[in-house]
Amino acid sequence: MGKKIVLIILICNAFIGGAQEVNRDGLLKGTLTISPGFMLDSKSQPFYFHGLIEYYADEKLSVTGEGSFYLGDLNENEIFKYNNSIFAGFNYHPLKNGASDLFIGFTPGISFTMLAEQNKVQRMGINPIASLNTGYNYFINEYFHFFLLGKTILGKHSNYRIQSLSEFRFSAGLGFSIPTKQK
Repeated sequence: MGKKIVLIILICNAFIGGAQEVNRDGLLKGTLTISPGFMLDSKSQPFYFHGLIEYYADEKLSVTGEGSFYLGDLNENEIFKYNNSIFAGFNYHPLKNGASDLFIGFTPGISFTMLAEQNKVQRMGINPIASLNTGYNYFINEYFHFFLLGKTILGKHSNYRIQSLSEFRFSAGLGFSIPTKQK
């Protein structure tokens, strides 16, 4: 998988003419992907429709908001009927402006969950969750970038019975950006 992503970046780099020096201060970017997840306390492998919007307050700090809509589980025995979540937080970008952008961040959030148990009357759970993020953006120019995002999510569903929400989620793809400040 990693080799394919590197190959895609290299091919796009050849066709577009190379990455540009991108000023991230005031940059607004967004992504939409299908994101797989891996539950940390079970063999469940959920997947989500994932959207992210991020604003760079300066070249080192960005504010981010995310949403994930549960699409199902790769295993036959699903744990959740749904497990949708929203996050808001920040990312720290240690590298200066340029094509490469490594980051690490923290995003607390809320998960809206319901277990998939058929014979029980239950209500939706609204659960606090927290996420540690790490990732990489490769800016082709100020309007397009490739990205990799890994999230470790910690939390638990506590309505009806306790069920861990802790999982690792992964997203990758092409993102879009809009510069909002003049150079």
